[in-house]
Amino acid sequence: MAVFTSKLNKLLKEPRENRLGVLLSSAVNILITHPIILYPLCLYAFLQLLILEILYFSACFPLSLFFAPLIKRLWSDAFLHYPFNFILLPKLFYYSQVPVYITLGAFLTAMTVTYLVAVNNEKKISFRLALKDSIGSYIYILIAAFVSFILISLASKGYQYALVKIAQANIGVSTGTGQNIAGALQYGQPYFHFLAGIIITAAFAFVVPVILIEKKKILQAFAMNFSYLKKSYWFILLVVLLPSLFYIPLLVLRTNMGGITSQLSPEFHAVIIVISIIATLLIDGIILTATTIFYLHQRELQ
Repeated sequence: MAVFTSKLNKLLKEPRENRLGVLLSSAVNILITHPIILYPLCLYAFLQLLILEILYFSACFPLSLFFAPLIKRLWSDAFLHYPFNFILLPKLFYYSQVPVYITLGAFLTAMTVTYLVAVNNEKKISFRLALKDSIGSYIYILIAAFVSFILISLASKGYQYALVKIAQANIGVSTGTGQNIAGALQYGQPYFHFLAGIIITAAFAFVVPVILIEKKKILQAFAMNFSYLKKSYWFILLVVLLPSLFYIPLLVLRTNMGGITSQLSPEFHAVIIVISIIATLLIDGIILTATTIFYLHQRELQ
C-alpha cells in the first residue's frame, strides 16, 4: 500500500488553485513524520561543512602548503591574511561545490529519492540498501547533474555576454538609460543565476526518479521526464519556486556582503555560508519530496 500517493488522491478532488498548497504541505508533513528521508541530504550538508572548515583554515599550516601557492597565483598574498581571507572564502567555497555536487552531491540527492520510495512502499530502509539500489545508476545520475550544470552555466554566460554588450554600447556615457540598465543587470546577476537554477531544476524534476524507479538509461529518462512534464511543467515550476523563495533573504545578504561586513566582522562571511547550507538542505528536501511524490502519484494514474 503506497503511503504518500494514496494520501495525494485528494489532489484530484481539489480545485486546481489549491493543489500546490496540498502538495507542498504534504511534503513538509512527510519530512516531519519521516525525518530519515533527509539523511542523505544531511550527509551532503556535513560534507559541505567539512569543506568549509578546510577552506576556513586554508591559510594555516599544514593546509597552507597546498592553498597558499594557489591563492597567491590566482589572487594575491593579501588574501592569505585577515580580513581578506574571509572575503575570499565564499568564492573558494563556490568553486569547490561544483565538482563536489556533480560527483557526490547529486548522488546523495538521488539517494533521497530511494529513501522516499522505500518509505512510500512501507519497505525496510537503510543507507546500505539505498546505496546498493542507487549505485548501479550512478553514471546516469552523474550525466543528469552535469547536463543541468552546463545549462545553468550557459544561461549565466549568456547573461554575462549581454552585460558586456550593454557596457560596450555605453562606453563614454556616464548617465542615461543604457547605464541604468547596465547597472541593474550587473546587480541582478546573482538573482538571474538563482532563477535560471529554478527553471532548469523544474525542467528536469523527474529525471532522477525515472532513472531510479523506472531503471531507465539517461536518454530514456530525459524523454520520460519531458513526457510527464508536458502537462504539468508550470505547476512543477511553482513547486520548485515557492520553497526556493525562502532563500532570497540569504541571497540578498550574500549580494550585499561588502556593505554588511563593513558594519560586522569579516567572519560573518563564514556564518552566512553555514546558514545557507542549512537552508538549502531544508529547501531541497521539500522540493525533492514534493516533486517525487507528485511523480509517484502521476505514475500510479497511468
